[in-house]
Amino acid sequence: MTKQEGLKKKYAAAATLRTKKVDEIRELLAIPPDPRDEVTVEFIAHWLNTGQVSVRTELKTKAQCLLREWHSIHMACIEIQCELERLGEAEPPPSIVRRRR
Repeated sequence: MTKQEGLKKKYAAAATLRTKKVDEIRELLAIPPDPRDEVTVEFIAHWLNTGQVSVRTELKTKAQCLLREWHSIHMACIEIQCELERLGEAEPPPSIVRRRR
């Protein structure tokens, strides 16, 4: 397996985990699915930080933990994309995850 193939596999696994974390947050806070995970994560972060909506403390804590995990995974995806670009890969590998409708 080439380095690029290994990175593509690693990216696909990280992208799958990243999507799973967003789905966990949506389920925890009963937020309907959105076609773009980044929009949902931004909304959730703003929602939790402003306190505009009443959220039970244990749910807020769990959601914040999941959000931190998502950010960590997202940063790993960005690092993999940068490495792929450095190796000459024009496009990041597509995520193998299909959004649930």
